[in-house]
Amino acid sequence: MSTKILYVCTFWGVRSQIAKLLTDDLNEPGLIADSAGFETGKIGGLPREIMNDRGIDLPSEAPDTLFKFARNKIEYDYVITLCNQHTQENYSVLFNVVDTLFNAGAEVIHWNIPDFMSIEASGDARRVAAEKIVSTIESEVHKFVRVVRERHLAAG
Repeated sequence: MSTKILYVCTFWGVRSQIAKLLTDDLNEPGLIADSAGFETGKIGGLPREIMNDRGIDLPSEAPDTLFKFARNKIEYDYVITLCNQHTQENYSVLFNVVDTLFNAGAEVIHWNIPDFMSIEASGDARRVAAEKIVSTIESEVHKFVRVVRERHLAAG
């Protein structure tokens, strides 16, 4: 039995791409993850450096937009948004679009994850803040995968 997840975030999809790559890195049987952004663009160097330090290659190209996934009528068990509702990230627009496009067939989950562009620090403090974002995503992915595994075990 497979479980399909679509991670979505605002802007260029770096947080969703990180979540997808961390999910893939777990090698959980039957777990299939995709990543989408709200817009297209280039992924910045700092998140790529941090993921590279973890042994994971984060591409510089943004993932496809969520509209492509919806247009292709790909069905998901879960759609997880990664954005910070307390910043100017078009959170309500993203959440409404996700709800409209995917809510009929997927469980929609929200993770409150700050965007890398919202980091106001510089130098080492900027890197520490970015590493905290990646660690938060990693923690959420691990918790989520545990829940999915438990649901599969309970379903028999």
